[in-house]
Amino acid sequence: MFKKILKATAVLVALVSSGPVFGQAGDYTFAVSSSTFTPIVGGTDVNSVEADISISAAIPIGFTFEFDGASYTSVKVGSDGFLSFNSSAGSGTTNDLDNGTASRRPLVAPLWDDHQGSATTSNSKASYVVTGTAPNRVFTFEWLNWEWNWNANDSVVSFQVKLYETTNEVQFAYRWQNASAISSPSASIGLSGATTFLSVSGIGSGTPTVSNSTEDNGIDTVVTDQVFTFTPPLCSSPIFNSVTDVKTDSATVNFTALGSGPFYINYGSAGFTQGAAGSFYDTVTASPFILHGLTDDKTYDFYIQTDCGANGVSQWVGANSFTTVPSCLLPVFSSFSNVTSDSITINWTGTGSGPWYVYWGPTGFDQATPGVSLDTSTSTSFIAHGLTGGTSYSFFIKEDCGGGDTSSYAGPFTTNTVYVPPYMETFADGYPGADYTEGAGFIGNPTVFTSTTSSAWKQDGFSNVGTTGATSLNIYGTSRREWFFGPSIDLGDGTTTYQVEFDASVTDWNGTGPDAMGPDDSVVVVVSTDNGATWSRSNMVLALTASDNIPNGAGLHFSASLAGYTGIVKIGVYAESTLSNTDYDFHIDNFQVRIPPACPDPTLLSSTLYGVDSVIVSWKSSASSFNYNYGVSPTAAGTGTPIATTDTFVVLTGLTGSTMYDFHVQASCSGGSSLSTYLAYPLQHLL
Repeated sequence: MFKKILKATAVLVALVSSGPVFGQAGDYTFAVSSSTFTPIVGGTDVNSVEADISISAAIPIGFTFEFDGASYTSVKVGSDGFLSFNSSAGSGTTNDLDNGTASRRPLVAPLWDDHQGSATTSNSKASYVVTGTAPNRVFTFEWLNWEWNWNANDSVVSFQVKLYETTNEVQFAYRWQNASAISSPSASIGLSGATTFLSVSGIGSGTPTVSNSTEDNGIDTVVTDQVFTFTPPLCSSPIFNSVTDVKTDSATVNFTALGSGPFYINYGSAGFTQGAAGSFYDTVTASPFILHGLTDDKTYDFYIQTDCGANGVSQWVGANSFTTVPSCLLPVFSSFSNVTSDSITINWTGTGSGPWYVYWGPTGFDQATPGVSLDTSTSTSFIAHGLTGGTSYSFFIKEDCGGGDTSSYAGPFTTNTVYVPPYMETFADGYPGADYTEGAGFIGNPTVFTSTTSSAWKQDGFSNVGTTGATSLNIYGTSRREWFFGPSIDLGDGTTTYQVEFDASVTDWNGTGPDAMGPDDSVVVVVSTDNGATWSRSNMVLALTASDNIPNGAGLHFSASLAGYTGIVKIGVYAESTLSNTDYDFHIDNFQVRIPPACPDPTLLSSTLYGVDSVIVSWKSSASSFNYNYGVSPTAAGTGTPIATTDTFVVLTGLTGSTMYDFHVQASCSGGSSLSTYLAYPLQHLL
């Protein structure tokens, strides 16, 4: 095996000329020399290159030139210091040797940056000339008295590219002129081929170097009379394409041969040093080549090299990598099904007959620690029981293929159990809340959605106070059809009746002042009886319109019975506007589902001005008595001695104009043994 290495080393130094095979840009050798910079005399002007961000039409080279493994007879030249062999090349200020656009590569770049040739004081000029006689002609293109960069106040530099017939060498030459005129330099110098590149660095250090793995795109100077020469290799490296048909013990390597070979492949465990003892060598006569005798579920690196006989060997290409297939494959997750408030079924497919091991627990649990959440399944599904409603759970699965061979763990696969009342979303962590989704579309029987992923509902501060903690919708125009949908909630078998409730307020658009819903507008609460698969107007449980007089500030609390609804449902909120008349923000907060309290809260508070100093406040309730208090804002609920009443309205008199008042009311049930919560109602907009 190592005789191959010795042979390769021997032919490397036996560079007997028998017709070169011109290789990839990254294989070119680099040399630095000195020669007096001599401007072109009698050349052909290319005025189009002198403008900012410009490129020439095709310019004839005057002979056939080989570069990056292909033959060319013309070039296109950019004002920004590059020469492209691609007939589709356009201008480009962004120097990018290592990953440039394919339509500009291959190219050579003596000084690629955002240049311009418009220096009037020193007379910028772009030109070219072909000198010598066949087969030793030289094509020279020159950027004379060039501005670096485009907004430099005078010429900074002159530079040339020379292309040599027969040897196919590329040469760059420079003259530094005016350091005080340079502006924001950041150039690249080098070659850029179809798949490889060569970048020069260390300009001005006295020992410039090149790299085919790292580009230096921060060059800010050149050296007068310094010459860079790039010589194509006598033996071209192969071009790696892909690794295919990877199995447990083999893999197919595909490459493009730039020569007749043979080719050497050196491979070993990932991270091995090329040529190190313990690695493996194969001799290949053509692509593709199959590597055998590999270990399953293992990552390998490999390198490829061409043997050109009398012309030596190419550089090694690599490292490239692949990972063999495990002998026991990962299970493939299929779906979650039958998700309830206390159980989840997870389904998967496997390559064998199992058994399978399932680690599971609340999302974020330590999968590496065995415990009560490790189960064995003899089928490709597993039911996790005893879960908590409204909680996120994660699952990991691996297969036992027998004989001590197991797969790695696949996962995590994560989903949430269904919520059970009491459930509340305060939007304290933003909107949408946990498991919320959005949509758009006119409500119907059933609704046809124009979007099932987004709506105009957004995160906001309640009543536009702040920017978080609630959700709001700007309602205006003729085409508002906006939905948000809550998570799955298990309402049980009907033994217990629940209600949905929330706080709502209406304000000026993008403001905190009072406003009102338009006569065509509505905000409705809808129940989906098939867990969000369909939404129907027939399942509306609450509709809010202009007649509800929803205030700003603390808004109002609304509730609706969910009597008759059972099983797993979703609850959505739909807002609609069909005419261009009003423009306001509708706010929602504290969206919840719960058992109705023993003494239900009053609802639909409203107020009417009654005389110059009086207000009538009314509400709706099934209770027969109530307690209320009020006072100049801020007045807390229940402050002082609340006033009792058996009416569902009160007349507040003796109020002061232009003064903000707070009003609070609670229901009193069962002779006062059961009380609702106090509801607040602001009166600041009435006086």
